[in-house]
Amino acid sequence: MKHEILNGMHPKKRLIISIILLFLGIIYAIVPFDFDFIPVIGWIDDIGVLLVTFINALISFIRYKKAEAKTEKK
Repeated sequence: MKHEILNGMHPKKRLIISIILLFLGIIYAIVPFDFDFIPVIGWIDDIGVLLVTFINALISFIRYKKAEAKTEKK
């Protein structure tokens, strides 16, 4: 569902949402209230959230640049 919503968005809106999600992921990794009482599980959890949000932001940035380049050619 989230994937379908983000794909239909304007690239600039998608980029902004992805950056917000990236910052929320960073905050999640910094805040000590999760599975950090089990060291390995807590670290994997934080790394997974950061990895997914970083990849999402990177993909959104690439799509935004492609859309920007496409509109400049017209």
